[in-house]
Amino acid sequence: MAPFKKEAATLHFGPLLDKLNERLGEPLPFVEAYHSLQRARNCFEHRNGVVGDIDALAGGVMVLSFPRVKMFYKRGKEEVELEAGHVIDAGDGKEAVQILTKIELRERRFSPHHRLEIAPKDFNEIAFACNFFAEQLAERVSKVRPPQSD
Repeated sequence: MAPFKKEAATLHFGPLLDKLNERLGEPLPFVEAYHSLQRARNCFEHRNGVVGDIDALAGGVMVLSFPRVKMFYKRGKEEVELEAGHVIDAGDGKEAVQILTKIELRERRFSPHHRLEIAPKDFNEIAFACNFFAEQLAERVSKVRPPQSD
């Protein structure tokens, strides 16, 4: 494993993630979201949190996307997201309402030369996304066999 660890140690996050996904039977979900988190990290580290032109890859804006857990109920066909203090009203006269969850992407957009600001709620969702990524990665990597040497 030493040659593989050495190669992995020399790669930046994006190429390492791409190379890893090539080896996994099923690629990790939300790969582009994790690339966007890395771009945000670079923005904070190298530009003091000010979005540069190099960060604005998507039509002149920086898109920060991250997986999050959405908790909601259905009102007809509409998904109504739960919030603190929210009164649940399914609008159909029934008393019982089913609470549903799913993982989806949240996006934040930032213009060049503006500060990349992340609200506490966003930070919590980003922390969850990183945890989700680590769990998925650990599960999938444990199933990958090292290549056979010739």
